[in-house]
Amino acid sequence: MQKNKPLLPEKELARYEVKIPIPFTSLSEITPFIMLDPAGFSKEYPDRVVNSLYYDSHNLDSYADNLSGGGCRTKFRLRWYNESTTCTKLTAEAKIKRNHVGWKEKADITLPKPLDNMPFTQLSKSITEQISNETLLSVFRENTSPTMLISYHRQYYCSNNKKIRITIDSKIQYYNQHFSQVLAHSIAPVTCDNVILECKFLVCDKEEANRVIRSSPFRPWKNSKYVIGVKMTNYF
Repeated sequence: MQKNKPLLPEKELARYEVKIPIPFTSLSEITPFIMLDPAGFSKEYPDRVVNSLYYDSHNLDSYADNLSGGGCRTKFRLRWYNESTTCTKLTAEAKIKRNHVGWKEKADITLPKPLDNMPFTQLSKSITEQISNETLLSVFRENTSPTMLISYHRQYYCSNNKKIRITIDSKIQYYNQHFSQVLAHSIAPVTCDNVILECKFLVCDKEEANRVIRSSPFRPWKNSKYVIGVKMTNYF
């Protein structure tokens, strides 16, 4: 399906997200690498559980685009934090990538009743009614099928000059939403033992961030939790 290409944001908003998959058995090596780096990393926020409900087209076009590594890729998701599925306040996000550079469009969503008691058809109606951002709404209209719920534990670090952020995601769980009419979260999840370290920085800070990445004992590698989830849960 031919998608409308979102316009690139202002240069100061575009950023890189470099992902480094790490075996769970090597988790103890990550914190010393971060805390001893000359950039002076420290904890940015308390740890929390991140939940993302990903949407796709009926043909899984977003999944296919991410697999092929196309020049313009989009994902739509609803995000909330910590473990409760009874929440009524979410964030709708379009994650947009042009080649190696990406950015997000966001909108707050307030539900009329708890998420886990809301049919997907009613949830879609609430999303459409509350998004005024045209780019975000366009991405949603291309991806209207709830596909995958992904939950994980996240740690947050930030460099002393606030230019480089590092997150560490572990205890990743995948919940297939295929054929579900409401959020399917009580089923046994498919789990992943890998840990994902992400280094996030603006285009203008690439040189400094590359030094941090090169000092890592692990190597960057293309990684998408959504793509992995579709494969691991045998979505097809």
